[in-house]
Amino acid sequence: MLTLGVQWTHGDNGQQTDNFRVLKKNTFQTLLEQFCQFNKLQATSVRFVYDGLPIEPQNVIEVYELEENDIINAIVEKTELPTPPVAPTPPKPATTVATEAKTTPATNTLRVKVKQANGKAEIYRISPSMKVEKLLHSFCNVHKLPPEEVSLKLFGSALDTSQTIDHYNIDEHDIIEVECKQLPLEDKNTVSVSLRFLPSNDTEVHRINTTALVETLIQKICTKRQLEAQKIRFKIDGEVMHPKQPFTNYDIEGEELIDVVL
Repeated sequence: MLTLGVQWTHGDNGQQTDNFRVLKKNTFQTLLEQFCQFNKLQATSVRFVYDGLPIEPQNVIEVYELEENDIINAIVEKTELPTPPVAPTPPKPATTVATEAKTTPATNTLRVKVKQANGKAEIYRISPSMKVEKLLHSFCNVHKLPPEEVSLKLFGSALDTSQTIDHYNIDEHDIIEVECKQLPLEDKNTVSVSLRFLPSNDTEVHRINTTALVETLIQKICTKRQLEAQKIRFKIDGEVMHPKQPFTNYDIEGEELIDVVL
């Protein structure tokens, strides 16, 4: 058995961590069902992220080499965020949601607090030998932000992404601040979407205007990856996206996952 914490932001913009007891041989679908049942959420509105990378529900927990009291982030669609009751019902022993669980980090890892401009803070598990760039990308993957628009700061000074965490002597008492650059001329039609390249499953986050044609993003990918447009297909929820159609035809609202079939 293993205790895992699921960290998420609920309806009143407060952040909490629910802890569950699971078997290592179970899939994350089991944990997802426990989490959704306890918080009265729809499983289709929740996705798990670990170290900035998405977790597929069918994956087995032990494959990720998680340790006791490790933290997984849950991203919940805004329309599904509940406002927690004043007096939560105590959890049943079978699902074991601990309100106060002590964390025991591995000796070669540490947990640092990453704080956004709005005051929200998240805990990331990192290695001292890890480059700042990886922490930056982890944060951006979780929040669907382009890395070039985000910088990390310590005591007001920007961190060099090519340096390691250990270079700055960062420990668990430090707070890393996030600064997001203002995107120029952005309007309500500009949103973030994730592209998943098949069959490699590599992911990228891109900003798009929902009124633009699908082919504008295809051209951007072709230029970046030196590919031919006719050899690329975009699919969302199994439906092929026509290059000459605008994103609005596919009800793109932001944070959707688009498959790129090469």
